[in-house]
Amino acid sequence: MGSTSFTRRAVLQSDGTYELKYRTSTGELRTQILEDKSAGGISSAAVEQSDGSFEISYKTSAGDTRTQIIEDKSVGGVSTRTLELKKENISSTIEIGKIAYTVTDNFNANSLCVYLNGVNVSPNITVTGSNTFTFSSDYTNGIVATDELLVVYVKA
Repeated sequence: MGSTSFTRRAVLQSDGTYELKYRTSTGELRTQILEDKSAGGISSAAVEQSDGSFEISYKTSAGDTRTQIIEDKSVGGVSTRTLELKKENISSTIEIGKIAYTVTDNFNANSLCVYLNGVNVSPNITVTGSNTFTFSSDYTNGIVATDELLVVYVKA
């Protein structure tokens, strides 16, 4: 039976740090001390990434959103790496019969979400490069110039 990963709400300690408990996808219970005293609130949820790390987003007391990546699977260390979520409206690049599209920036693998007229059509696309994707051939005659094509991805 597989185990489920989880993260509990961070608890403020008497020294001003936050203690965060989480369980990895392998079932191991870990504790992390978050020492950014200016951070304010910490998210109550972590999202497991495809590489096995966990991403925790939280708001600082100033209202800024920060993201922490827990990368060290044996120690629970926190990376200083941040992720940049990009949103693009590429509707102006639509041409009748065109199924191959390019976004401005390279994106992380498996982070691309494609919306056609507000509907998530990501299962119907194939990533063909670091910043390109192609719709399945079913869309050859289905996309018209008046459609809206939006993409969301994590910038590489």
